[in-house]
This record gives sequence, C-alpha cells and structure tokens, in this order.
Amino acid sequence: MKNSQAHQPLRSMENPKPTPEWLHAYRHLEKVKTLCQDHADSFQARKSTLSELWSSSLFLRSTVAVQAAMLIFNHGLNDDASNIIRSLFEIQLQLGAINAEPATAFRLMQDTEGRRLKRLKALRDSGVELPSDFSATDLANEIAQMEKEKTGREIKKRELAENAGLLNEYTMVYSLLSDITHVSPTGLANYFEGDLENRKVILNANTSALSAEYLMAMAAAIQLNILVLAAKILQDELPSQVTELNQETRTLLQARAIVSEESRA
Repeated sequence: MKNSQAHQPLRSMENPKPTPEWLHAYRHLEKVKTLCQDHADSFQARKSTLSELWSSSLFLRSTVAVQAAMLIFNHGLNDDASNIIRSLFEIQLQLGAINAEPATAFRLMQDTEGRRLKRLKALRDSGVELPSDFSATDLANEIAQMEKEKTGREIKKRELAENAGLLNEYTMVYSLLSDITHVSPTGLANYFEGDLENRKVILNANTSALSAEYLMAMAAAIQLNILVLAAKILQDELPSQVTELNQETRTLLQARAIVSEESRA
C-alpha cells in the first residue's frame, strides 16, 4: 500500500470553507494516517503465528478505515464517519486482547466460524431460493462439515474490552459511538430542534452528534493505539514520531472537551 500525497480537503456543499480548527484536526489525522501507511509498507515476509497474522490483518484494515473516514469527513457526514471510528475501536479491542493473550486470535477465528454456521443454518431454514451454483445439498454438506469442527464459545465485545484493559473506554466511547451507529434516541436527538415558544419541532439534517474535530482527534488516538499494539505483537520497532503525535492528539482531545463544556454552559 503506497502513500498518497497530501492534498487539499474537498470543498463540498456541506463544508465549503473548513474552519482553521477543522483543518488542523484534519491535517493531524492525515499525519497519523501517513505514519501508519509507512509502517504497513515496511512489513517484510516473515514466519508468523496465527496471532501475528490476525494482528497484521487488523492493522492493515485500520489504515484503510482511516482513509475512508477522511473521505467522509470531507463531505461533512460526521455521523457516518463515527461508524468507521467505532470499527477502529473494535480493532483496538481485538489487538488489546491478543496482546494480553495471543490465544485470543484462535478464539476470534472460531467465533467467526460459529457466526458463519449460524448464518448458513438460517439460510437453510428460511426456505429462500438458493443461487444456481450452490444447491441445497452443498449447503447441507457445508453445515455438516462445520458442525464436526469446534467453533468455540462466542466472544463478546465486553470480554475483549476487559481482557484488553479497555473497559472504561468500552463503556464510555464505544457505547456512545454505538448509539450513533444504531440510530438510537441518543444518536437521533441532534436531528431535532425544539421551539418551545411555538410548540414546534424542527428537523435538521445538516448536523451530527459529535463534531468533526472531536471525531478526527478520536480517530487519531485510536489509530495510534492500534499502531502501538500491532508493533508490540509483531515485535516491530515503534516509529519515533508516535510520542509527538500522541501528545498533539491529547492536546486536540482536551481542546474539544473544553469547547463542548463551554457550549453546554
């Protein structure tokens, strides 16, 4: 995966003139993205355990996710970008749990196969017409083969968080991002503006639960955590820029927290 050159953020209808704060957060996330892409490009052929292979794949997936989030930020679709950041946090959970116990990678693989088996059984029981190249016999044979293999106990996200030492972050950050992803009342609340004087409710589609600046800083923090965990698991040297980028990320997060508190005052 080769690095893309720095470019000017898009000027979309939703965000024709990004603020200096937006540009600063965007440029910072771009630096984090580039650092992680460079690290991914440095991967060499090596003998790897299952936990190392899984961790390498997770890290590569995270670099793609950050690129996708940045494209979406360019169009002002912050709630949709937060969905990707939620996936980033799930990657951090998995890597954190694998770092604590490498055998977690095998359990995750078994969990994946267990979920696939459930889907195949649901397909069989639904009675829907199967594709022409996949007969009912093929489906039955695949289910029978998978049932012979042990799929293991399902791993819950909370268990991964506990094993990774990220329970507080799971309870606060992941929960909030999940509210946005699953269009809960909390996630939808910002689309309504109450006019109590005239007893009206105004719908506003041009909004988001969290600011772009805060989400970009959050994405940078999670991506840097992912880089650190992947480097530990793979026993790679950590890039020297991580310390400085982590400090700048903390500064951005603290600044956005202060802005949020002032806006509620």
